[in-house]
Amino acid sequence: MKNEVLSAEELCMIDENLPVCNVSQGVESWLLNSGASHHMCPHGNWFTSYEYVNGSSVFMGDNLSCQTIGMENIMIKMYDKIVRTLTSVTHVLELKKKLISL
Repeated sequence: MKNEVLSAEELCMIDENLPVCNVSQGVESWLLNSGASHHMCPHGNWFTSYEYVNGSSVFMGDNLSCQTIGMENIMIKMYDKIVRTLTSVTHVLELKKKLISL
């Protein structure tokens, strides 16, 4: 994860509806996963930049294969209001949770 602290002017230009990163049990939480090969997210509209990926897939813990749609960056607002950028996030529609690879 790229640590990035933005100026007050830059923060004003960022959408107030950025997802909040937390590791709770809630529906909107991101899970920190030491077994994940990539950061992964099912929400295509959260990507701030995007590159389509054809014919790629990831294997889940239950040995099922899920198709990847694309990959790029997602900006997230932390609980303390700091905005950070997750780079190389894989877009996987079939995910139920968002994963941050450790």
